[in-house]
Amino acid sequence: MADKIWLKIINGSVQAFGDEASLQTATGGEYDLIIPSERWNAVGNTASVENGAIVFRDPVEIAYERNAEVIRNERYLRLRQCDKISPMRWLAMTEEQRNAWIKYRQDLLDVPQQEGFPWDGDIAAVPWPVQPE
Repeated sequence: MADKIWLKIINGSVQAFGDEASLQTATGGEYDLIIPSERWNAVGNTASVENGAIVFRDPVEIAYERNAEVIRNERYLRLRQCDKISPMRWLAMTEEQRNAWIKYRQDLLDVPQQEGFPWDGDIAAVPWPVQPE
């Protein structure tokens, strides 16, 4: 196993090579960064490009962010349904019905503060509030 990893930014993503020769064969170019293989293994063999630079982040953090995005996207769709209630329908509701919709919308906004967020990105596992009738 190589004691170094050669990294190259290609088309906006990071490609890793176990030696300089394989990098040259694959890209014909220079590397962007060399790191010890132990560090590469410690970051779960992942890196990303941010502002043109190679950035290493904790794989657990990356998974959390992806899962949170899935849940937030579903929440956004549900919030959009609330926001589509026409003014005529809103005016025809009783005060109790309007309060139920206001509470439902706030409960959707509070989903990320619930224990267990982001539920491994599993939309079915989220304790979604019940939409009023």
